[in-house]
Amino acid sequence: MKTSLGSISKHAARIKALELEIEIRTQMDSLPSYDCPSSAMTLSQVRQLVSCLTHESYSTIGKALDLLENNPAERETLRQRNQIQQKEGLPANGMYRIDLAHSPSLSAVNDVYASPLPPSKCTKNIMQQVQFTNGTPCEKALEQLWLKLTNLFALRLDARRALESLNLDVARQIHKQVALLLFSEEFVDGGHFDYSYAVRPSALSIKGKPSVNKVAMAKLEPIKTSDKIDDICDMTETLAGGLCEPTLSEGLKETDDRFHANQSGKGDKSSIAPLVEKEHQSPPAGDPWINEERTSDLAGKIDEETLSTLASVETGHCAQHPPECPEKYHIETILTAYEEEQIKLKALSSKKKVSNSFKKTLKRKLKRCRAVHELAGIVDVRKATRGLAIDVASLVISLPKDPLKTEHQALFEGHLRQEWPGINASLDDPIETLAQKTASDYFGSTSTIYNWASEFYDADGIQNNWKGIIKKKLDGQNSSEDRFAMNAEDLKMVFGHEVFSKGQLGINSRTKMACPYQYWLPLLTLFNAIRGNEGAQLYRDDIIYEFGIPYINVDDKREDQHIKNAHSRRKVPVHSLLIELGFLDYVNLFEPEQRIFPELSYHQNDKYFKNAGDWFSRTFKGAYSIKPEKKSFYSLRHNCVGFFKDHVGDKQPVVKALVGHTNASITFDTYGNKVALELLVEQLEKLEYDGFPEHIVPFFEGNYLRYHKEHREKYRAMKSESN
Repeated sequence: MKTSLGSISKHAARIKALELEIEIRTQMDSLPSYDCPSSAMTLSQVRQLVSCLTHESYSTIGKALDLLENNPAERETLRQRNQIQQKEGLPANGMYRIDLAHSPSLSAVNDVYASPLPPSKCTKNIMQQVQFTNGTPCEKALEQLWLKLTNLFALRLDARRALESLNLDVARQIHKQVALLLFSEEFVDGGHFDYSYAVRPSALSIKGKPSVNKVAMAKLEPIKTSDKIDDICDMTETLAGGLCEPTLSEGLKETDDRFHANQSGKGDKSSIAPLVEKEHQSPPAGDPWINEERTSDLAGKIDEETLSTLASVETGHCAQHPPECPEKYHIETILTAYEEEQIKLKALSSKKKVSNSFKKTLKRKLKRCRAVHELAGIVDVRKATRGLAIDVASLVISLPKDPLKTEHQALFEGHLRQEWPGINASLDDPIETLAQKTASDYFGSTSTIYNWASEFYDADGIQNNWKGIIKKKLDGQNSSEDRFAMNAEDLKMVFGHEVFSKGQLGINSRTKMACPYQYWLPLLTLFNAIRGNEGAQLYRDDIIYEFGIPYINVDDKREDQHIKNAHSRRKVPVHSLLIELGFLDYVNLFEPEQRIFPELSYHQNDKYFKNAGDWFSRTFKGAYSIKPEKKSFYSLRHNCVGFFKDHVGDKQPVVKALVGHTNASITFDTYGNKVALELLVEQLEKLEYDGFPEHIVPFFEGNYLRYHKEHREKYRAMKSESN
């Protein structure tokens, strides 16, 4: 916190600390409270927690619907609350619009989703309390549980929003979706795990809030696949009857007694039957909780999807091994096989160990392929038809860009990707959708994996129907339209900043040192066509003299160095302007094995360039003259490449070698090292830009040496020797 606040007084720090403590305590109080058991839990018992929450969610949403459907006065109260909120213009919090915590008459609506936190954080709060016995379950098992809980909370949040706005039709539809979740009591999750335990649904049906303690008390009874028909029929009767079962404590106690009797040999498995029959008896007459209209309405909601579930059980299909998707053709199986092979092949072709950069790129490809399958709604790769791929393409190109990192995060969090385009379209100011190239990369990643699978994994069963659907560029779109170069006004604004006009570098609030990357990286990119990370990762011994010509050796010879592709490996002479401004003197202050921008730390994304890129965006993004959303640090390289294209021709082999668009070794083999370097210098010295200031303060006339005592002494010694 201290780092983020910078230099402030102790009094201000105390006030800020108290504000944060109040905020944290408020959030802690709003979290769902689940008592953590003294003993650890099994994965099956955690799944039963999800079952408890599902039943409780169905009951809670149903009660809220009953309240608003049968009480015109409460509907009118809620309508008035909506009008007040619209006049004030501010929502209660990021999750819902109206604060109903102090409205007793509408408490049923508030209970549907009372937390100000998003669904994923509510899930995190529960999962962090659980300690698994017999080791931590596999990642896929945990991920599926996480998704189930998050999806359940997201449905409750959607129901709360629908009820607030009196959109009862939507609330009923959500109520129906929760009802359908009640049929998957085993939580087997597509055959990833092999658990076949279940607790009788009615024994875990609740009307109050479940606790982990109560769920942990539940005894697990193995059930046979043949029992599923009775289970689901019982569930159907239960739903039609309005979920009128015993309370959690009563149901668990009786189940507990029967189970112990079975375990001790005093009973048998069939002894559970009377309990089930008892639980599913018709409710007593006059039960105030039962509403005849909702009962008939709910009975009509057992739709074709439910009937197909029943049909699959009757024909003997087991949920653990769905016949329509054998494990061999599950997308996760294929992604795992693809990942393992690619890492092995990379290790064979590389002299050093497989880099984290390669693994990161591979993970991104797999992640994009998963996202495409989520949009398609399939896990069986054999179902990826050409028609389905084309339909998914329309969703991909309409996806909003990073919606979970925007002010609208609460609206998207907990929703499936298929819903994102619709949510985005409903906004007054929609989020920008994915760039054409990014959308193409999603399909390109998927196509690459399917192409591999159809050639090396299963040539007969898998086809690549994802190829060639989304192009990298729209018809008639030029590459220059992807990202704009800076115009004269922009260059004047950037290089007129005090970093260049006065040499006043920013000071790192943590180390209290000046940040020389702010000065040198933009100049290296504009006058040497050096990419951001190519400059940020430079070591002292990457600047080399040959034939009296200083040049930058762009390479990935070290573990923490990365280049875009093989063509990026090149020699770039240092432009004369940078020499005049003191770049070579600055470089000579470091030892051969030292990085010349040590203030930049390494990040998995954007490597050493991340902090530099963030600073540049914060400083200049809002000040560009035209199309500011299309301009960034990378625009400086577009200026350089664009100059060569307009004045020299970007097809010239020397120019292509200079900017890293072709294999530089060809140029050096053709002309020889000395001549090639001289030709590169000749081309670089042609660079000139309208709007670029005539005078920039030399680096060492600024404030750098004031903050670097060791370099100050070394620089003075260097200058005294030269004199």
